[in-house]
Amino acid sequence: MLNPPLYYPAVIALLTFVLLFTAPTLFISPVFAQGEPAGQDQAAPPQGSIKIEPRLAESPADPKKVIANINGEPVTQADLDQEIAALLNRMGAGGVPPAMLEQYRARLEPRAFDQLVLKSQLRDYATKNNVVVSDQEVDDEIKKISANFPDPEAFKAALAKQNMTIESLTGEIKKDFLLANAVKHYTSSLPQPTTPELEAYYKEHSKDFSHPESVSASHILIGATEGTDPQVKSASLAKAQALRDQLRGGADFAELARTNSSCPSSQRGGDLGSFERGQMVPEFEDAAFKLKPGEISDVVETKFGYHIIKVTQHADAGTEPFEKVSKEVKESMQQKTLSDWFDQLIQGAKVEKL
Repeated sequence: MLNPPLYYPAVIALLTFVLLFTAPTLFISPVFAQGEPAGQDQAAPPQGSIKIEPRLAESPADPKKVIANINGEPVTQADLDQEIAALLNRMGAGGVPPAMLEQYRARLEPRAFDQLVLKSQLRDYATKNNVVVSDQEVDDEIKKISANFPDPEAFKAALAKQNMTIESLTGEIKKDFLLANAVKHYTSSLPQPTTPELEAYYKEHSKDFSHPESVSASHILIGATEGTDPQVKSASLAKAQALRDQLRGGADFAELARTNSSCPSSQRGGDLGSFERGQMVPEFEDAAFKLKPGEISDVVETKFGYHIIKVTQHADAGTEPFEKVSKEVKESMQQKTLSDWFDQLIQGAKVEKL
């Protein structure tokens, strides 16, 4: 079984972002969201734990088999498998059924190989430009990682589960910081974009700075899923209607949600945050988007039961003005420049697939 790296520095996340042609959005839907079954909110991992999912089945090929030469360096099947596992981990694919992992492997394999090529090119860039990694950088990173554990023994135990030691972790950190420092060296040599250049980029990519119509809402859910006994369903409807009457009389919405709603959002007074069209089941969406801020719906029936919805904010679709998103425009422009450089590096590598 393959384990992704124990830690994942920012530069590796950046390489992953650039190389993945699509990056699934990790949206934890409320229980009544489109196509989602009822369930509990996902809990954060306990302090001192390390997420080492997903487990990726070993490739049927010999892991020691050399599958390519990149800039004269041999690349094994194990190297490629490790990159695929790291990409899956970064994508948050720990919940993917084991039967589907091989589909993910096939989809990600070309991008994982490109990442190996890019890393080789960045190492070459670092050598040519005298880019180094200081002992202080490595020590600080190890301290940052170990701080997530209650004591040194727990840290060592976590390393052991990854078949690693402090020494091997140190080596991995040095390798990854060399890549990070190579990227920093390149970006620091670039001229800062001028305001006219930023404005031109903003106009050309205006859709990237637009937002769809959305609402922020809270709700109270009285559960009554399909197949519920008719008498129970009738009682649920009566309860929802009684709660709606209390709200008309001035009762506090958040308090009623906390004490009556069967949705996990009840812990937040029913607060669902912001959502766009297409994220909720149709009946819920239709009701929510018709409400004005401060308004409360009548009882709305969906396949999950009976809802009472309160909208707190309604934002129309539109494009943010340049003045408001100038920082994001600059970051996007710099990201595009870096992405183009990565593409050039990949295209310029000497690759021989075996």
